[in-house]
Amino acid sequence: MAWLERSGTRRATGCGYGLLLDNPKTTTPEKCRYDACIVVDEAHRELLTADFGFRRLPGGAFARKRHSGSIDAIGSVIAELRDNWVAMNGLQLDPGRPLIEIYMQDPKTVPAERLRVDICVPIKAEFCEGQSAA
Repeated sequence: MAWLERSGTRRATGCGYGLLLDNPKTTTPEKCRYDACIVVDEAHRELLTADFGFRRLPGGAFARKRHSGSIDAIGSVIAELRDNWVAMNGLQLDPGRPLIEIYMQDPKTVPAERLRVDICVPIKAEFCEGQSAA
């Protein structure tokens, strides 16, 4: 966020993405990884330094829930989806892909009660044993 301010690209970015690369239930907090991502248009690409990497968002099946409100509550939304909803619906997490947060608005410029964030939990496109598609 500080770089966006310094470079003057805050208005030029589209939505933001957060890629949660580790499950905090199985990875210690100091080893959990998070990639903060933005879309940068061609006119602003020359501002990027060698510190920045490019990444394509992973494809595949995701369970998605729209969260409206404060970003402070996102952790509980993620935990509910990951720890309860997926299994209750006969699905399995796909540990090979990150969980993705899609920030529809800039949390610095939109009031907390109006923020919208899509939480996308990667799932395997197959049913758990004992579940049916019907």
